[in-house]
Amino acid sequence: MIELVVILVIVGILAAIAIPRFIQAQANARYQSIAAVLAQAQAAANAVHAKAIVAGQTGSTGQITMDDGTVVALVYGYPAGNDSGILKVINTSITTNWYTRGDGRKATDFLIINQSYAVNRCYGSYWEPNASNPIPIYKNLADIDPLSSNGAAGAEQCR
Repeated sequence: MIELVVILVIVGILAAIAIPRFIQAQANARYQSIAAVLAQAQAAANAVHAKAIVAGQTGSTGQITMDDGTVVALVYGYPAGNDSGILKVINTSITTNWYTRGDGRKATDFLIINQSYAVNRCYGSYWEPNASNPIPIYKNLADIDPLSSNGAAGAEQCR
């Protein structure tokens, strides 16, 4: 009987150490997913922009046909921030949500944890260009807009 109690105590101690480390590893993986999807979006947007420059499609609106036949909506030579723009040129299985911002720009959020903004800052965002800022904006919300309930910015936002 004593052996069983000793084994249960040892298992309890191991669980107390392993579970928090596992949770932090998950948060780190989610956080790195934000960086990866934003890097993919930036690389795709730059490739589209290079093609748009060659085709003379750098005005406030336009479209370009990629080598694979995909037609991409453009805003100032970069992919639009919606399903006819940036979402056509990146390959992601992450949940996305696109919307029109208050300044009229379209933006796409890449939701690493599919929860509302009120409880989740573990996502990245692509904002299409506009007349006053003619290049896209790439934001990692885990870094720049932390929830006070989740502690410090960064991977802590992805728990």
